[in-house]
Amino acid sequence: MPFCDSCNEETGILPFKCNYCGGTFCKKHRLPENHGCNYDIEHKIKAIEEKQHRNRFERRQRQKRSIYSGKTKGLYFLYFF
Repeated sequence: MPFCDSCNEETGILPFKCNYCGGTFCKKHRLPENHGCNYDIEHKIKAIEEKQHRNRFERRQRQKRSIYSGKTKGLYFLYFF
């Protein structure tokens, strides 16, 4: 069985592998902040937030284009009054 890179205890059946540093850790040290990972977590959070913001902006732009483009794409709309 693999051992935790932080406390050298057996990891048990399910070892956790860090996505940032590639180390193998037990359940107590599985999070980057618990095993002293040298990866800049604030940079990663900022990148994720920027990507989410960009995706929201692009989604809004696509919705505006589809609503206000005036094209029916071959479909006929019936209005019931």
